[in-house]
Amino acid sequence: MWNGGSSKPERIGYFLKRLRQECENVAVYVFHTDSLPNLLEDEIEHGEFMALEVAEAKIAEQEFIPETTQLLPILRQYLARRRD
Repeated sequence: MWNGGSSKPERIGYFLKRLRQECENVAVYVFHTDSLPNLLEDEIEHGEFMALEVAEAKIAEQEFIPETTQLLPILRQYLARRRD
């Protein structure tokens, strides 16, 4: 998904994905860009930018991918470090 933005990807965390049909070691990266990301249509149904609080409210109301519960803490920690 990285389209050569204005910064290099920075690894901010990882988690182990262990589902019945999939086992993966997942690295999570962040980068900063002024460009919109190129979403891979065969992998991503929908994407949008939003505040973390808005995302958390949507997650409470709608169905998301199983990895969401593992991704949110990584994102919260990253954002907390940036605020400090």
